[in-house]
Amino acid sequence: MKTTCQVCIHHCALSPGQTGLCRARKNENGKIICSNYGQIISMALDPIEKKPLKHF
Repeated sequence: MKTTCQVCIHHCALSPGQTGLCRARKNENGKIICSNYGQIISMALDPIEKKPLKHF
């Protein structure tokens, strides 16, 4: 049974177990779920001391 995802602009019609174009949501047992909920999706290292104010 296909389910239509209404979250993003693609409106994917997903079969059970299939992932949408955004690769963030999938169909599990007829429900659209977020597959990356609670996981780190982005990380960046940023120094506390910036160059102009180093050891200020």
